[in-house]
Amino acid sequence: MTARRWRALGLALLLSGTLATATAATPALDRAATLLSSLEREDLAHGSAAVQWGDAAPWTRALGLARLPATRATAATRYRIGSISKTMTAVMVMQLAEEGRIALDEPIARWFPTLPAAERVTVAMLLRHRGGYGALEQLPAFQTQWVFTPRSTDEMLAIIARLPRAFDPDSRAAYSNAGFLLLAFIVERAGGEPYARALQQRIVQRAGLQDTLFDTARPAPQDALSFEWRDEPTGTAEGRWTALPPSELSIPHGAGGVLSTPADLVRFMRALFDGRLITPASLQRMREVRDGFGLGLYRVPGPGPEAWGHEGRIDAFGSMLLHAPASATTPAVTLAWLGNAHRLPRDDVVLALRRAVFEPARPLPDYRPRPLRVRFDAEVVPTGGEPPATRLSLRGNAAPLSWFRDTPMQRDPADASGTRWTATLTLTVRDGLPAEYKLLVGQEGWERGGNRRLPDTTGQAALQVRDVYGHDAARLALRDAVLAADGRFFDAFNARDVAALAPLFSERLEFFHDRGGFSDKAQNLAQLRANFARPAVTERRLLGGSEVQPLGDFGAVHLGRHRFCSRPAEAPPERAECSVYRFTHVWQRTAAGLELLRVVSLDH
Repeated sequence: MTARRWRALGLALLLSGTLATATAATPALDRAATLLSSLEREDLAHGSAAVQWGDAAPWTRALGLARLPATRATAATRYRIGSISKTMTAVMVMQLAEEGRIALDEPIARWFPTLPAAERVTVAMLLRHRGGYGALEQLPAFQTQWVFTPRSTDEMLAIIARLPRAFDPDSRAAYSNAGFLLLAFIVERAGGEPYARALQQRIVQRAGLQDTLFDTARPAPQDALSFEWRDEPTGTAEGRWTALPPSELSIPHGAGGVLSTPADLVRFMRALFDGRLITPASLQRMREVRDGFGLGLYRVPGPGPEAWGHEGRIDAFGSMLLHAPASATTPAVTLAWLGNAHRLPRDDVVLALRRAVFEPARPLPDYRPRPLRVRFDAEVVPTGGEPPATRLSLRGNAAPLSWFRDTPMQRDPADASGTRWTATLTLTVRDGLPAEYKLLVGQEGWERGGNRRLPDTTGQAALQVRDVYGHDAARLALRDAVLAADGRFFDAFNARDVAALAPLFSERLEFFHDRGGFSDKAQNLAQLRANFARPAVTERRLLGGSEVQPLGDFGAVHLGRHRFCSRPAEAPPERAECSVYRFTHVWQRTAAGLELLRVVSLDH
C-alpha cells in the first residue's frame, strides 16, 4: 500500500459508459460527457461521476471497469470515498454539538483521559487539523503490511497515544488522519451508537441517500476494487492495469472508510447546504477557514465559481466532492468524482471536468496519442571544482522515452565548456495527459532526480525545452510567467492605467492590507481611480530576490518586495519619498492567462 492510500481529501465527477440519470441536457453536461468519452476511449481513468446543475436531478455516468478483468462499472457501483468521509464525520460532530452532547471548545480528555495532551486539545482543534497528533502513515511497514490487518478502537487509540507529537495543540495546522479517527470515536461515544449506525441515522436517512455505508466486512459484489497502471519494465509495451489488494476499513474508520456513489455524494452535499443536516449557523462555522482548513470542509480552488468540499485517496481510489452555492448569475452546481483507477492523475481528471463544466470557451482535450517533436537543451553546471559531466540521458513517460531505460543525450557541438547537452526526439504525447521526463547525470541512480513536466503540449507540433540539471524547466517557465504578470501589474500602476489593471484582477480578488484590512476587486479599482486622480506621482518597482512557488495546476504564489516612491506632482524626482515593502501575490491560471487572486501587503 502506498502513502496515497491514506492521503485523504475528496471530490466526485463523471465517468463510465452508461447514462444513469438524465436531466435536460445542458451544454456543460454535453461537454462533460464528451470529455468522459475521450477518457474512456483512451483507457485513462475508471470510475463514476455525478453533476447536479441547479435543482435538476443528479446527472450520473460510470466509466470503465469496477473490477479487473471485465466487470463494468454502473451507477450502482460503490467506491471507497477516502477522506470525503471526514466531511460526514464533521457533520455528525456538528449535529451532536447542536444536541448539546458535545461542546466544540471542550477538551477531548472527556472521552480520552489518558491520551497525551488531551486536556489541551479541543474538538474544534481536531476538526481544523490543529490537534498535533502524529501521522499513522509513518508507522513501520504501514504501506506494505499494517493496513491489511483489522484493528479495534482500543488498539487504534493505543497507537495514536504512542505516536510522536507533531506540534503543540493549536500552534499550527497539519492534515491529520489520527485527529479525525478520534472524532469518529467521539461520535460513537457521545452518540451512544456505533459509527455505522450513526452514519445511517444521521446522514443517510436524513439526506435520502441510497448507497452509502460504513461496513468493515467489505468488499461486497457491488463494491469497486482499485487498480493502478504499471509501465512494462522492458519499455516495449505501453503498460498494463494491475489490481491492488483492498486495505482494512477498520483502520481509516470515520476518517476515510465510508463507501458511496457519486449520486449519493451530490445528494449529501445538497442536504448539507440546504439545511437538512445541520443549521445554517453550524454550516457557517464549518466554513470558517483558518490556515486553509474549515471544520471538515475547505475551499476547493480551481475553475468556476467559489466551491466548498473535500477530496480523498485510499488504496488506488481517488475522489473529489465540491459544491458551488448559487449566485446572482449561476445556479448551485455540485460535482462528484469517484475513481478506482487513474492513468491520468485524479487531479488532472477533476481539473478537466471542472473546465468542461465551467469554461465553455476552452477546447476539450482529446487525449488521442499524437507526435510532438521536442528539442531538449540541458546544462549541467559543475559545483565544487567537479569536472564536466561525461554522460547525460533522459527517462520519461512519453515514448520513445521510458522510465526503465536511458535515452542518451549528446554534447552540444557549439558549446566549448562541455556543460551543455542536447537531444531531439519525436515523442508520442496525449493532450491533457502530463508528459514527464527526468535528467540523469552519469551512472547515478535515476530515482535521485525529480520528475519534470513538459509545458502544456496541447495543439503544439514542436517544442523546445531548456533545462538545468538540479532545476525544473516547467517551474522556471512558471516563474518567468508570474514575474511577467507582476511586471504588467506594476507597469499599469505606474502608468495610472486602471483599464489595464482590471483584466489582471480576478473577480474573486481578496486584498489584505496590514493596516487597511480586507478589500475586493471593485473596492481596489475604485481606490486606484481615486489615487490616480490626485496630483501626485507614484511609482512601484519590483526588486530582486523574489521567490515563486508553484501551486500545482492552480497557479503560483509570488513572495516578493517592491520599492514604492511618492512625490507631489510639482516636486522633482529627487524629492520623492521611497520605502521598500514586502508582498505576497497568489496568481491563478485561467483560460485568459494568470489572474491575481490574493494579495497580502506588508510593512506599510
